[in-house]
Amino acid sequence: MGIEFLSYQESDKNYIWDTYVKAMRPHIEKMWGWDAAWQEKNFEQSLVEYHTSILKIPSGRVGHLQVKYNPENIYNSIALDKDNVLDLHRGPQIDNCAMIGLFDAITFEV
Repeated sequence: MGIEFLSYQESDKNYIWDTYVKAMRPHIEKMWGWDAAWQEKNFEQSLVEYHTSILKIPSGRVGHLQVKYNPENIYNSIALDKDNVLDLHRGPQIDNCAMIGLFDAITFEV
């Protein structure tokens, strides 16, 4: 099964936001509280500053990937959509969504 990395299109914006909220809101609310205005502003900024791709398998979209290159490091995050993630054979350990690179972090630095 192949994963396609599709370039972000404006029409993907709601999907990316919904996936981000499902993945991150429970964690953010516990740690700092959810500031909707700040989250929306930060989200909009990430679409400008990060290279964003949609992850797609034959049955549909399964999440999104964002990468930001800095001189000192490369930051990446991936949010997987629980409704389709089982198609990636990740298994039942994913009960909502997975976010890699922000919490339970895997950050690659060069």
